[in-house]
Amino acid sequence: MRNTRNADLMDYQIYLDSFGGTVWGDGVVGGVPKVQMISVTTPCVSGKQSVTASPTLFGQVFPLQAVSVGDYADTLTISIMP
Repeated sequence: MRNTRNADLMDYQIYLDSFGGTVWGDGVVGGVPKVQMISVTTPCVSGKQSVTASPTLFGQVFPLQAVSVGDYADTLTISIMP
């Protein structure tokens, strides 16, 4: 995560199950990919189909990081593949 006021970065990890469980990743650089079957539902206004998925992910920020006090934020990009 990046501090919203400066360039400080805070490390964290995303898990597929509870704290200390399976690390979520791409399976290439690290961790295990999240695989979930989804069902196609009704078409959206745009004409594309909508999907329903309800994964639960857990996060952990590592302690004792040498970063400044502030608000930290990040964006996770999730790719849905056929």
